[in-house]
Amino acid sequence: MEVEKTSPDVILSTLVDHGIDQTTVVGVTSSSDAGAFAAAALARRMGLPGPDPAAVETARDKYAARRALADTTLNPWFADAGEVDWAESLRRCPDGLVAKPQRGTGSMEVSIIRAPEDLPASVPSPGQMLLEERVPGAEYSAEFLGSICLGVCLKRTNGLGLELGHEFPASDDEDLQHQLTRAATQAMSALELDGCAAHVELIRDVRTGHIKVIEINPRLAGGRIPDLVRLATNCDPIIETIRLATEPGYRPADIKPLRGAAIEFMVRQVDGAPRPGGLEQAWNSVGVVDLEVYPHRLQELGTPVNGDFRDRIGHVICVGSTGVLASRHVGEAVHRVTWGSSTAVTEDVPGGTTLVDWTREHHKRPVGLVRGTESSHEFLSHRLQATEHLAEEVIDGREVSGRPRTIKALRNRFAQRYHSTRRVLMRTASIRTKEFFVYDKLSRPSNQRVFANLALAPDYALPSEPRLDYIVFKGCGVVPKRLLDHARPPVLNIHGGWLPNYRGNHCYFYAYYHEAAERDLELLVGSTLHEVTPKVDDGTILDYSRTPAATARSVEHAYCLGELISFERFIRSLHFPSTRRFARNAQVPDDVRRHQPKEPSRLYLTKNRTPAEEVKLSLRKLGIPFIKRLTAKSKER
Repeated sequence: MEVEKTSPDVILSTLVDHGIDQTTVVGVTSSSDAGAFAAAALARRMGLPGPDPAAVETARDKYAARRALADTTLNPWFADAGEVDWAESLRRCPDGLVAKPQRGTGSMEVSIIRAPEDLPASVPSPGQMLLEERVPGAEYSAEFLGSICLGVCLKRTNGLGLELGHEFPASDDEDLQHQLTRAATQAMSALELDGCAAHVELIRDVRTGHIKVIEINPRLAGGRIPDLVRLATNCDPIIETIRLATEPGYRPADIKPLRGAAIEFMVRQVDGAPRPGGLEQAWNSVGVVDLEVYPHRLQELGTPVNGDFRDRIGHVICVGSTGVLASRHVGEAVHRVTWGSSTAVTEDVPGGTTLVDWTREHHKRPVGLVRGTESSHEFLSHRLQATEHLAEEVIDGREVSGRPRTIKALRNRFAQRYHSTRRVLMRTASIRTKEFFVYDKLSRPSNQRVFANLALAPDYALPSEPRLDYIVFKGCGVVPKRLLDHARPPVLNIHGGWLPNYRGNHCYFYAYYHEAAERDLELLVGSTLHEVTPKVDDGTILDYSRTPAATARSVEHAYCLGELISFERFIRSLHFPSTRRFARNAQVPDDVRRHQPKEPSRLYLTKNRTPAEEVKLSLRKLGIPFIKRLTAKSKER
């Protein structure tokens, strides 16, 4: 139903008109500035959790917020634009002035006055515009859930308030992170704002090093920043915001970033900007987890620019070991985007696709998941469930029972136990647990079955709901052909390694092994999405994830990052239009091909990774030519 979102009274009467009992409402929240006060007031009236409406109203009024911060050092010079002499104010602030609506949003109607010729012909009435000193320096934002700061984001702007991209976390400098967090927390306290999500915009004055507040927004951040926070921390701010609004006394966990994420927007810079191309190349860049063209903006191609967020026509999101690296990856991806000479949206662009192919469909694509029991497998299940794609789930316990009857079986059993022990002793098991920890536990899927060993399960064990679009495997043992014969939808597998050369297990380790001493190359590792055949890790290749392993702290960290990227790319692909979804591409990309071993495709087994292989890898990392030749042959099969 549609209501006037700024009026609590109208919202309440609309509930009554639709026969909705107020006692059945469990929470009220808003993701927009315009609806923030109404949501807070309505929650207070209905006795539900939420922020103080007065604090929300103060935050929304930029002039009132400045006055609330008057006793701090967080304000630049400011005034009501209708009550001061603009020319005198400009002489007082040699770096310029910023004029913006006291209740504006999205960088709309923001202007910069740098010289007398920029002064407006007429001065607005009091109470309409805020005039403040322009502070030169890097811009940031602190993301809050209640009183908990999730982290600080670096903003890239065009100098006029239009945000071109974001990097989370903002810096590896812990002192700077602490200064920014402390300033944002002080601002939240001054406004007495708590019980909701908040987005505090900051700037570090390049002249003094002091932190100044730009504005405080009593809502979730825009610009896909919640996605960056989720990718970097595994904590979904959207789910957490709902919990704040529905669970009395709820306090989010103290969350720390595990990795970095960054976004860059494709922005029309000039009037009549043509359509972008090269999107397929950008999608196949290192670390990319999302690429989208906004369909409602395509019709604006060729029209005059607005100078605000309405000029964004799409975005690219990347993940990296740190925020700085993620930002580098996204810059490289967007650099591959070219701008053609036409504004048409249905013409072919480089890569054989159209702009419409890169839009986002919001239809649910039912997926059946067949997975193991490791933390990364559970993480994929959580993500599919959170995005409402998980329709059926089968868990392979991979239990091994009975005594091994052959020497080969005995060797395999010993190798499995050796690696289980090794992972515990070297604490690599805890790395996966930490990297794939989920804060927002969801209820167990209703359509879930568990088998002790999928290989011994009956023929009907795989997901079989008629409405399934795909069945995806992750972390299972070898699946018998008789089970695959009963699978109706396309069956896909997310393999932890590059195919066709790295089949089997421990593929990230062997990718490290083969290139450990080749410092003339930026070592890349990654995962492969492919169709499943009865052969091991065989079938048409649909997608690669790419991870620069040299920047990872260890093989295990590279594995976790590569798996996360492959999961996110798979889920993003579910939202592509059917013309683009899981495009069949059996060709190994050039940047993958040059990092493949020169030997023919081999099958790497758990028993192949002996203690000697661990020692060889450590020696190869030294980069000594003699040791390189001595350890050139790995134990492969």
